[in-house]
Amino acid sequence: MKTRVIHTKIWKDDFIGEINAVEKLVFIYLLTNPQINICGTYELSDREIAFDLGISREELGKAKETLQMAGKFAFTDSWIRVLNIDKYQNYSGEKNDSAKDKELALIPYDVNKILYRYPIDGVSALVDSPSNKKSEIRNQKSEIRNKEQALDDSKEMPLSADSKIDWDFWESTMTEITRNKIFQRNALIRLSKAHGREKLHKMIKLAAIAHVEKYTPMSAKPSSPKDLETKWDALALWGKSKFVQSNQSNTIVI
Repeated sequence: MKTRVIHTKIWKDDFIGEINAVEKLVFIYLLTNPQINICGTYELSDREIAFDLGISREELGKAKETLQMAGKFAFTDSWIRVLNIDKYQNYSGEKNDSAKDKELALIPYDVNKILYRYPIDGVSALVDSPSNKKSEIRNQKSEIRNKEQALDDSKEMPLSADSKIDWDFWESTMTEITRNKIFQRNALIRLSKAHGREKLHKMIKLAAIAHVEKYTPMSAKPSSPKDLETKWDALALWGKSKFVQSNQSNTIVI
């Protein structure tokens, strides 16, 4: 179980004192919801947030705009970044640094590029902080890895007969891909090499099921082969939980 500690002094904070009740609720939720992680960047849809908090999409949109303008969070599509995440957690050590690196590496390049351009609230107070410097270094490493990945995707990998089978299987099971086909085809090739075709096809079938099931978390609903690369582990975990609970574990073996 994840744990987040919110200091009582938060209620004496000038910013918290100035925002309205809905904005306060969204602020606390974005720091404490089940998707929060060590790196402070995660995916969570507006639909889920609004449903959990019992507020309208319009109220949520206004609250997000206020929080982003204040330099507390950054948003793009369904992705959220907690700016100055180290202010809200006390994790340290080699294992935690390694875990944070792994989480940062999973953030798609385009998302990373947008979320990490925003200024951090209170940065002057943390500019000489060792934890802030470590975080900056980790972000730079993640950006380098993502750029290298983007360069790889700019060149089409050889499309073998096996790769064609994988591509046709995706489009017959999920949705037809009409944009960035080279980018998506390369992702399928990597997945097939990493996991094998049989397991890849099972995961594509599982992704199709995840899309029609109610209340499937966004983190387990890949919409493209590239998205499946990022959400592979989350989808597999969702699948195990789903079929074990319904005694259908033999339906799809992950």
